[in-house]
Amino acid sequence: MEEQKPEWAEIMKSSPFSGSHFTKEINNLVMEKAALRTKAKRISNLSIVLFSIMVIVILLVGIPSFSNRMPNDTTIAKPDAYTDQEWAVRHSYAENGSVLFTIFPEPSLEAGIRQGYMIHFTSPFTFFQDKTLTIRAVHKETGIQTILQHPTLITEPSPGYESLGRHTVFFELPLGGSWRHIIELDGVQYGDAVLTVNEPSWEVSPLFTSGIYQMRGKKLQIGFIDPGFIAGKNNKYMWHFWGPLEDIAGDFEVLAIKEGSNQVIPVYSADEIWTQTLNGADNSLPSSMSLPEPGRWRLMPYMNGKLIASIVVDVKEV
Repeated sequence: MEEQKPEWAEIMKSSPFSGSHFTKEINNLVMEKAALRTKAKRISNLSIVLFSIMVIVILLVGIPSFSNRMPNDTTIAKPDAYTDQEWAVRHSYAENGSVLFTIFPEPSLEAGIRQGYMIHFTSPFTFFQDKTLTIRAVHKETGIQTILQHPTLITEPSPGYESLGRHTVFFELPLGGSWRHIIELDGVQYGDAVLTVNEPSWEVSPLFTSGIYQMRGKKLQIGFIDPGFIAGKNNKYMWHFWGPLEDIAGDFEVLAIKEGSNQVIPVYSADEIWTQTLNGADNSLPSSMSLPEPGRWRLMPYMNGKLIASIVVDVKEV
């Protein structure tokens, strides 16, 4: 005998709506969404397959070398762009007898280590407000350029000041000698100054541990797994980067200079790097590099035109 259903079961049979709400339009929308999900799933599966193929190719044939690519035009300038008189050391810039700014470096300014400047601008803050400020430096002997401060929108005065009277910048320069510091506002040169920087140490950069690997470089800043360098021989090197993503992603290039020489050579260049955490680092990049002669070399890795840090290595004979 069939069990008698409660009264509420009969009530639930009827639709809560006054009319039919599963219309033809809703039916079509559901079908379109289902088709999109299917397409997205196919694309995802295809991406996984392509990535797997890429990994297999890298394992079989190695990482492509970009060592024959020249670095960005902004990284190496013409060393003879200024006369010797224009390279005279001066920490201030003046126009019509008025000083526009003065740079105050740390007392013992040395290449190869992270240091800072304080820049005192004399114009009122309203002159700088809502303008972009860029600072770059050019090395007299080699023509190397490096960005000290990427274009930065000025919206507030220096802390504790009503003007831009104490603007601070932190960076690292790779080489000793004369460096021309060029300040730009909205992409137009505002003025420059010339500072002398002491020679860096040429001791081989130390090894540090990250994950299960030993890396050469600067801990929690930049390093690569170092199998060693043999003159004229390509090898694979996995770079690791630490820091905010905006500082460790973008155009990457490596320049190098041999101890006792002023000739800078391009070693590696890539338009963009893979965003991939690895071995405790915030980002990583595989590369293939070689250095042409035995001796001691300084590697200078740049990200978006700004030097990250310099790394000294020994290169052995074949």
